Amino acid sequence: MFRITLLTSLLALAVSGMLNKQGHLEVIGVNKTKSSEESSQQRVVAGDYQRLQTSGDEQTRTVATSTIHPGYNPSDPESFGYDVCVISVRERFYFGVGDVTQIRAAQLNRNANITVNTRMTVMGWGSTENILDPALRVHKAVVPMVSDEECESIWSIYYEPPQMVCAGYVAQGGVNPCNGDSGGPLVLEEDIDTVVGIVSYGSAISCAEPGYPAVYAEMAYFADWIDNTAQKSRPSTS
Repeated sequence: MFRITLLTSLLALAVSGMLNKQGHLEVIGVNKTKSSEESSQQRVVAGDYQRLQTSGDEQTRTVATSTIHPGYNPSDPESFGYDVCVISVRERFYFGVGDVTQIRAAQLNRNANITVNTRMTVMGWGSTENILDPALRVHKAVVPMVSDEECESIWSIYYEPPQMVCAGYVAQGGVNPCNGDSGGPLVLEEDIDTVVGIVSYGSAISCAEPGYPAVYAEMAYFADWIDNTAQKSRPSTS
């Protein structure tokens, strides 16, 4: 099951995501392929911010279709720059309803020139230590954007601009996504929150290891593909 949650003003998904203005789930980062049968058994939950508790405001939808980017191959690390998938749900989500959590839309970034050191917010349900247990509630952290040149020097052939961006405190480390945060959104928080990237990978040594900023799929690069795929795969709503 995938979880979307409203934290401050942002929609975040456990394995990534955002909703468009019509209430359709549009973006999800993946780290393995799924068959059509597996996809049809998946559920998406919006308005959920604690894993073991419910508020009554959660909205659950069934996945109708999922389309993995054709450039992505889970067995080839050099293809991780295409770690993006579009999914559609069978019924729309409703904004502005609920007593505890009220979901609203985020938007895709379409500007590939985010300034270095811009403060971004990354969110997810991953662990807060170097363990595999997910967090009991969604967490967020603020990280600065890092230049493509610096990220290429660190990650070598595994960093592929313009499909990727990276962010984090390179020298001191200590703040970054961790196990279970893959696909979580990297967001510029404004009046309308903008999803700049989705978590792809980070250091294999430990979470937030100094010298290794986290790498994200770059939404500005994929925006047209996401739009076109979403239009083709979107089911009729009720």
